[in-house]
Amino acid sequence: MISEHLKSGKTVRPSSPLRDGDERPVVGRRTLLMLGGGMAIGSALLAGCSWGADEASAAADSTGSASAGSESASGSATYGPVRNFVSTDLTMPALTATTSGTTADGKIFTTAAHPKAPCGMILDDNGEPYWIRDSKVIGQDVDTNENVYNLRAETYDGKPVLQWVEGRTGNRKAYVVGPDYEPIRVISKLQDGHGIDVHEMQFTGDGSVLLVSQVSKQMDLTSVGGPKKGWILDGHVYEVDLATGDVTRRWVASDDIAVTESYRPIDEAGQGDGTSESSPYDPYHLNSAQVWGDSILVSCRATCALYSVERSTGKLEWRMHGKRSDFQVASDAAFSWQHHARWRSDTEMTLFDNNAEVSKDKGPSSAKYLTVDLAARTVALKRKLERDEIVGFATGSTALVDDHTLVSFGTGDRITEFDADDKPVLDLSGFGMYAYRAFKADWIGIPTTSPDVAARRNSSTMTVYASWNGATEVAEWEVLTGTDKDSMHQVATMRRSGFESSRSVPTAAYVAVRARDVAGTVLGTSKTVTPD
Repeated sequence: MISEHLKSGKTVRPSSPLRDGDERPVVGRRTLLMLGGGMAIGSALLAGCSWGADEASAAADSTGSASAGSESASGSATYGPVRNFVSTDLTMPALTATTSGTTADGKIFTTAAHPKAPCGMILDDNGEPYWIRDSKVIGQDVDTNENVYNLRAETYDGKPVLQWVEGRTGNRKAYVVGPDYEPIRVISKLQDGHGIDVHEMQFTGDGSVLLVSQVSKQMDLTSVGGPKKGWILDGHVYEVDLATGDVTRRWVASDDIAVTESYRPIDEAGQGDGTSESSPYDPYHLNSAQVWGDSILVSCRATCALYSVERSTGKLEWRMHGKRSDFQVASDAAFSWQHHARWRSDTEMTLFDNNAEVSKDKGPSSAKYLTVDLAARTVALKRKLERDEIVGFATGSTALVDDHTLVSFGTGDRITEFDADDKPVLDLSGFGMYAYRAFKADWIGIPTTSPDVAARRNSSTMTVYASWNGATEVAEWEVLTGTDKDSMHQVATMRRSGFESSRSVPTAAYVAVRARDVAGTVLGTSKTVTPD
């Protein structure tokens, strides 16, 4: 349900047609591996969390709120309608956009965990897509575990690229593609054959990327009420050379963090109880990692803490928040079950404070700017951004866009852009279960594919539909018709009016469309088709 505050702004709905283990901490062995010729690197910084005794466990399932959509949209009542198109088989959630101020320049990069339309999307401020990475259409089952995660624009070898993680648990891949959406790098496995986890993909700026993996490991869990020969889901952070795919460094959470530091009960309903490899206890739930100078900042949701790891040695430098914090964290700066921790300067970091867990509290959730004094070991709140008391018990992010902040409220089914005065200027909703993270940046897409076209007869006229997935520079469409494929000529033009544009023209035997940019340059021409 859209809040009254949301309704007060300008609401935009889709313009294109819609259709149918052991008490003693395991800290002995360092598992950071130096496998390649090295970079000289040093120390890392991470942040922690404050808690009440009853605050524990982690997210398992969501009942995301439905957004407004067309009456002809398909989808479930629980997760909101699905948007379909005529010219292409691509699908996406039917998003609702509300603007209430001046937004920052750029395109929005996000993903939707919608059971009927899992996808990654590049959007404008109206929620209209430029590009859809549709998990169904690329041949995967309709399952949120098939979803796209961590979609964002990056720079690699001085050139703009897109990055994301996608696929089924145990068989995910990390993609780097160019402006033509063709793969430049695809990483499918990490060291020892471990699979890539969805929670992180971060370019380091020096030719490598951080990826994470969740790995089952046998451990004595009697210290947390589990079996002596128990199993945990351990968190690994990998640094991978993008040019070769080789792992150059690895840090393992259980080498430095005792399972007793977790706030997640081992017997929590719906979670692994540690009795077998197929039901491992998840004491850490490592969900973000960031290279910052000579450090790696790591977030572990289930310990409500951030950790600083020295990049060159793997030495744990400090804990921020949680049960063993090395910092004095002000009460209003405290966080719990957090996501997406990022340094913004040597004295400031941001994170998404979920402040909630599926079977517990609490909320509301918020994006927080924290002032960190490393010498004094103190953490203070600088800014906190909330929206309509939304509670996102899982996922979420905080991203800077010039002097604005783009916040995904995760399972709260909302992406909000706040201006420099912390006022909301844009809201997007209707993502289904959640929008994992959200970013905003410039992007020019020039796909190698051709535009898509379809036409539907209406007596003496027909409606022509045109789209081109990923093409960001289309300003106008030319409609071409003819009695045969060799006699095609222009009969009309139409301005691009969203992902799919349409207009009525006289019925003809054949139809095609041609895309032009603002200067009138032809960008691409569709195949010639017959109307339905």
